[in-house]
Order: sequence, then structure tokens, then C-alpha cells
Amino acid sequence: MSKKKKKKKKLTATLGEILGGDVLERNLLSKHLALILWIVFLIFVYMSYGYNAFSQLKEIETLQKDLIRVKNESLNQSVELVEKSRRTNINHLIDTRRLDLKESQAPVYVITEEPEKK
Repeated sequence: MSKKKKKKKKLTATLGEILGGDVLERNLLSKHLALILWIVFLIFVYMSYGYNAFSQLKEIETLQKDLIRVKNESLNQSVELVEKSRRTNINHLIDTRRLDLKESQAPVYVITEEPEKK
């Protein structure tokens, strides 16, 4: 009996076969073209994800720096307001500008509107 030897398709390729185009003749790439395109697509998605994450981190850093700057400005303005509104400073301003104002000795009255009775 004569047995026919089936040719086994070679799954590996050398660099010379790839560069020479012999791989395309074996239909290896044409059979797996969809898989290759899918892998290339996933590589691009992965790269764009990394770029997007890097740009978001950069934006977060700039926003954190801005937040620190704004907090410092707020603190400075609060300190200035407290300094200007102290009773001694107000009395000093009244004295230096020679205003005829004096501190009231009577308690403060709060005027409120009474709700209507039904």
C-alpha cells in the first residue's frame, strides 16, 4: 500500500520569507487577517488609552496647583479682612480721621417681623 504523504503547512516563517513575500503565498496571513487586524486595532486603543490617561494626569496636576494658589489667596484675604475688622483698628481709624463716632453703650436691638396669626 502506498500512503500518500500529506504536506504539512509550515506555521513558522523565517525573516527572509516574511521580507520576500513568500508568507503571502502560503495563505497563512490571509486566513488570519481578521485576527491580525483586530490585534492592531487593540494596540491602537491601548496606546490611545495611555495617552488619554497621561493627559488627564497632567490636567489634574495643573488643577491641583491652581487649587493651592487659590486657597492661599483666600487665606490671605481672610487674614486681611480679620485685621481690618478688629475693634482696635476700627477705633484707631476713627481717631486718625477725627470722625465724631463713639461706641454705643446700649445693647443691640433686633427687629423681626412677627408671623401673621390665623
